[in-house]
Amino acid sequence: APDALTILHTAANEHPRVALAGPRIIAMDDGRIWHDGGRILWPEARPISAGYDGVPGPAGEAHPIDFVCGCAPLIALEPFLEVGGFDERYYTYYEDADLSLRLRAAGHELLHVPRAEVRHIGGASTGARSPATRYYALRNRRLFRDLHAPDRELARRLAKREARKMRARALRYAWTGRRAEADAIRSALADHAAERYGVAGPFGVRG
Repeated sequence: APDALTILHTAANEHPRVALAGPRIIAMDDGRIWHDGGRILWPEARPISAGYDGVPGPAGEAHPIDFVCGCAPLIALEPFLEVGGFDERYYTYYEDADLSLRLRAAGHELLHVPRAEVRHIGGASTGARSPATRYYALRNRRLFRDLHAPDRELARRLAKREARKMRARALRYAWTGRRAEADAIRSALADHAAERYGVAGPFGVRG
């Protein structure tokens, strides 16, 4: 929206410890809420978008959140550089949640500003529910959990169960002809285990 940046900047200036401020994100195609503030579900290590698939109502006041979506954040440069910026191991998916948690750990605040609105085409980078999306989401969730889980032992047990479940799913996909999706899951598990991150092509890191 024409006033979105001004609203974000004003809200951030009212909270001197804010390192990231995020807007309400509206789906470009149908005007529904795509993201209205983020929280992280543990021990699953899943970023959850408040208001997902809802119809926008009156915008509320700015409030603190667990993470700021990387779609259109206002970033304070000094704290961003202080924590090392985005972790390039992620490439896409979870890089925003990772940055958010590192900033919070360094004593900074995160702010959701629903009065600022941005329109977004979701899934344009890798395709909604595509093999590439499956690959990055699974690989990066496992990296994110390794780095940030509050209960590391519980996270390790959950990761083992997740791996068994994903291998079984890949087998079902292969049996039913969905080989690209099966390969994406297997590559994600293998690359995470071998600590191969960054840009992947098509589903395993090359170079």
